[in-house]
Formats: sequence, C-alpha cells, structure tokens
Amino acid sequence: MNGMGDEHRYDDIIDLPHHVSAKRKKMDPLSRAAQFSPFAALTGFDDYIFEEGRFTDGKAELDDDEKAAIGSRLSALAGLYPDAGDVIVTYWSEDRKKIGGKYLTVSGKVKKIDPEKGTVTFEGGITLPVCDVFSVCDYGNCSGEE
Repeated sequence: MNGMGDEHRYDDIIDLPHHVSAKRKKMDPLSRAAQFSPFAALTGFDDYIFEEGRFTDGKAELDDDEKAAIGSRLSALAGLYPDAGDVIVTYWSEDRKKIGGKYLTVSGKVKKIDPEKGTVTFEGGITLPVCDVFSVCDYGNCSGEE
C-alpha cells in the first residue's frame, strides 16, 4: 500500500477478543522476556578480536659472541652445580596462538644442564631449551655484564 487509507486497515479486527489458548498455560513474564534476550550471533568473535589485538614480540637474533658468552656461562654453571648459586635466565617463549612470542625470566638454582638434549633444568622443574636462552646472570649481579 502507498500509505493512503492505512488508518482504517485493522478496523475489522480491532474489537475482537484477545485469543487465550485452552491447551497451553499462560507464560510467566520472565520466560516471555527470555525470548527477546540478546544472543551471540558470532560466538567466539570477542575472543578472536581480543587475540588479534594482543601484541607479541619478535625473537632477537644473538650474534656469535653473545651465544658464546651464554654458552660459557652455562658451561660454568654445569661445572658448579649443585653448588652453584641462584641465577636469572631470560628466555624466549614462543606464543602458541599467533606468530611471535615474549621474553620471560626465571630465577633459581640450576638442577641440570643436558648438553645432549640442549636443555637447562631448574630446581622447580622448569626446563628450557638452551637455544631459547637470551641471557644468564648471577642473582645479585644482573647489570647486563655476565
């Protein structure tokens, strides 16, 4: 219709009695309101947006001198444990959900260095791949110079 004469469209039914079902009981207001509740049409979309907005770092490439310094420090620790003191190790942790990762720090006593597996294990049970170690320093002396 074009809008002309629409004001009388329902004159024939406007005064009819409201239908009440004989088979079904009347719905309580809470259940009736639940029909009109919002729903998540895109389930998981909020998680996706959060994940896309989360930043990751790139892994820094160490030069040969830096790798040698870390290797010699780990070798020194290997010769000292179980008598070695606490150390602080900064290592690369790959992100499981997206490209990149972040640098994490662990501190404590080194329990074992396994050259065959290429791992460092701390007393708390944390095991790190040596190739992901970025820096190693003594607990009380972490000025960047090993």
